[in-house]
Amino acid sequence: MKKIFCLGFNKTGTTTLHATAYSAGMRSIHSPIWPSWSRKKEWHRFSEYDFFCDGECADFRALDKQFPAHFILNTRPLKEWLLSRFNHVERNREELERGVDKKWVDHSTPRVKEWIRDRMSYHHSVIEYFSARANFSVLDFSMQSQEEIIEILSHACDRKIKRIRKRRIQRYDWRYRKKVPEIDFALNEMGLGQVSSFTSSIL
Repeated sequence: MKKIFCLGFNKTGTTTLHATAYSAGMRSIHSPIWPSWSRKKEWHRFSEYDFFCDGECADFRALDKQFPAHFILNTRPLKEWLLSRFNHVERNREELERGVDKKWVDHSTPRVKEWIRDRMSYHHSVIEYFSARANFSVLDFSMQSQEEIIEILSHACDRKIKRIRKRRIQRYDWRYRKKVPEIDFALNEMGLGQVSSFTSSIL
């Protein structure tokens, strides 16, 4: 059976992808550990799973050479993604104050700029490598309909995906309306100040 590698960053539907694959009977892993396996060429570790999520900075070129596979770039609009990441770090910081050990706690403007640069560079590399390849899809839960997503996943997985195990995103709740100076400063300093909350998924 071929493997499915979801190459996108966290906060791009990884939990939904994992739950959907699991409900469809696939052996799915939702963890940032497997990208490190790809970089270390620890191929034996991949035998336990068919579907891989949380693929930020995986060595997709090596994976493509090693396995028969379909690759998915799961993404979402840039500013929406930044807001989601920012809020994730906010929760981590709150837990850190309560004594919970959390390492992902920096959402300063320089750090947000690193997020943007890393994403733009990685997306460019993935799209350039897989351009016009039949074993590659782009998936955006924010911009594509459920029917489109089901079609993409069914094609990738060689099985009929009947429904998406999707946590509803309240796109217009306070988290996506509020202004976050760190994000706005980072976007402006990088010449991306005109990027709206819900466009430019591939940036």
